[in-house]
Amino acid sequence: MKTLFVSLLLLLSTAANGQHYIPESQNSKVSFKVVNHMLVKSTVQGTLSNLRGSITFNPADLPGSSFDVSVNAESIKTGIGMRDEHLKKEEFFNASKFPAVHIISSRVEKGNAPGTYVLYGKLTIKGISKAIMIPFTVTPINDGLLFKGNFTLNRLDYTVGEKGKIEDQVNVNLSVSAKKA
Repeated sequence: MKTLFVSLLLLLSTAANGQHYIPESQNSKVSFKVVNHMLVKSTVQGTLSNLRGSITFNPADLPGSSFDVSVNAESIKTGIGMRDEHLKKEEFFNASKFPAVHIISSRVEKGNAPGTYVLYGKLTIKGISKAIMIPFTVTPINDGLLFKGNFTLNRLDYTVGEKGKIEDQVNVNLSVSAKKA
């Protein structure tokens, strides 16, 4: 009887505090767009992969929800190998010294539109952490959830490249598939 009672308490505690999820790198996409003014104005698109971390999410208990996820800076892909190698160097991501781009939430709130949420937290690139706000949606999929969000950052805030030939503003799109832990 005591074991049944303890099991029931643990089950209720997990339900009240939110379900734990593990991001699935192979089914997720972290992409970005930035305007490049090198020879001709063009939009450079790329991705970062090797997503890992943990997510706790319960729309009925947003104060109990949290995100702690990162991608590998070495994984950057833009479709041009020489550019990818250049972006890994010290003046951009300095991937050998700072291998992870990391987001950790401080709180999660409901968004303005039905079914939307906002993550408030810190984004760390090259060892520099800045406050970030990411609006997102959540869709149930198979044995987990799909989180989709979009935000803009100023790359110069993180000393990624120099001012000039590349626009300062970078648009980031997230599509994170997470399975129940």
